[in-house]
Amino acid sequence: MWSSCNPCGGLLWAPVPQRWQKSGTHLEHLVSRFCLDSEMALDGMDSSRMLVISPCELSAYTQRWDVPFS
Repeated sequence: MWSSCNPCGGLLWAPVPQRWQKSGTHLEHLVSRFCLDSEMALDGMDSSRMLVISPCELSAYTQRWDVPFS
């Protein structure tokens, strides 16, 4: 995927690969320093989650990921 993250919440499509690092249980975007977040959609249904980037919060359970990295 070729894009970069906009700290205001959207994705900007540009020929720049995304770079992420694992920081504890969080996945942090190296350019924006925001974290990958599983946010509930506006309809409020738990089944309507979507991926967004948000300011990193250690206490946010929606930003915790269990991903094996080598």
